[in-house]
Amino acid sequence: MAHLFLSSQERGVVVFWIANSLAYPIRMVIAFTCILAGLVVQYIWYTTYHWNALFPGIPLLIIGNLFLLVRGYDNRVKLGKYSPDSGWERVDQEKFAEVEQLVNKMKRWDRSTMDVSNKLGMVTFLVVGSVIGLFALIGFGDGRPRFQILAVDAALLLLPHWITGTRSILDQPNLLLKIHLIQNLLQEMAPRLQRHRVELYMLLKGKQTKIPDDVKFRVNIHNQHSDFLGFYGQAAINTVKGKGYPYFYTVLVAKQGYGLRQAFTAYAPSRGIKKEFKVEGEVEVLVIRRSSGYHTKPKMVRQLFLEGLEIAETVAVK
Repeated sequence: MAHLFLSSQERGVVVFWIANSLAYPIRMVIAFTCILAGLVVQYIWYTTYHWNALFPGIPLLIIGNLFLLVRGYDNRVKLGKYSPDSGWERVDQEKFAEVEQLVNKMKRWDRSTMDVSNKLGMVTFLVVGSVIGLFALIGFGDGRPRFQILAVDAALLLLPHWITGTRSILDQPNLLLKIHLIQNLLQEMAPRLQRHRVELYMLLKGKQTKIPDDVKFRVNIHNQHSDFLGFYGQAAINTVKGKGYPYFYTVLVAKQGYGLRQAFTAYAPSRGIKKEFKVEGEVEVLVIRRSSGYHTKPKMVRQLFLEGLEIAETVAVK
């Protein structure tokens, strides 16, 4: 934690080791009361007896610090009324924004100076550890109680925060790439989609806790036939040298026998675009995607979408 107190937003992400349900202000009062009491006991003991001032205050310091130790963070998206038995769930733009906010919170959390899982935290840990080591060397090497107290207290209060609750990123950077692609595309295509209804979907995985794993959108064509099941846009992420690249494609879905095969035969893709037709169970599927490459750039994303939309508008209404 780069700063002492958490903001109201950070409190919703951070999970503590001890009594996690305890109200944050009460947690702070208990923690700092114990720590302050421990320091006062040490001071009184030192000024009164001039020796062995460490140990009387250590239990209070440990108890107080335990209330401040972070275990990690809660990366769940609150899904409210959604069914826990479902896979793809229809969501709104707010849920997309919630995922983005959650990822940004965790990225800020990951850059903490009190976390050895990032470079800044490791450097800070080495510097603070060196200072504590110097105090310990002076205190115990030369028999100087003040430096002994400083070294032990600093080690007890600071070092545990670097090794508990390390903030390795458990977010969904690939999911965020997909969300941005869909948001940008739909915003740009809004005038073209005025007559149709757009629905956003999120794939939820996990038994007890549902974690967002994938996203897509569906365009329901105005006055579409009941056997036409929608025009979908979706992206896969190809990872090259550690970096994710979105690969966008569109899919038309209809009940078997609807006539997508005829649309497939009549459709002449533009250069660099490939068409595929297949029957899966009781539905027929027409896929439109890039003919090669691992990355779909914005211009190609628009082209794939528009060509798919034109086919959908032609075949969806009977």
